[in-house]
Amino acid sequence: MGKNGRKYLKKNIKADILKVPHHGARADNFSRFLRKVSPEISVISVGDKRKFNHPDPATVAELKRSGTKIFSTFDVGCIIITPGKQIYKVTDYSGAPLYSLNPAALR
Repeated sequence: MGKNGRKYLKKNIKADILKVPHHGARADNFSRFLRKVSPEISVISVGDKRKFNHPDPATVAELKRSGTKIFSTFDVGCIIITPGKQIYKVTDYSGAPLYSLNPAALR
């Protein structure tokens, strides 16, 4: 996590959905950031060639420990999150359901 990212560790930030930074590469202070954000869903965008072996196993382990539901484009391809009035729907490219989230229930 760079200098700009560290400034957010001082703020009170929460998110229902986290797009995991830098394809899930290992980053300083990621565990602190993850605890502050406390997402229900985490999305890792990573290609199929994975030249740099992203996501880093330590990052994935940290996400699992946090209890967030993890989706990776490597595993399911395109991930579509559609916000609605009461629920977020998570689907793959074909529209097959992967998960749904009621943000109001998290508050």
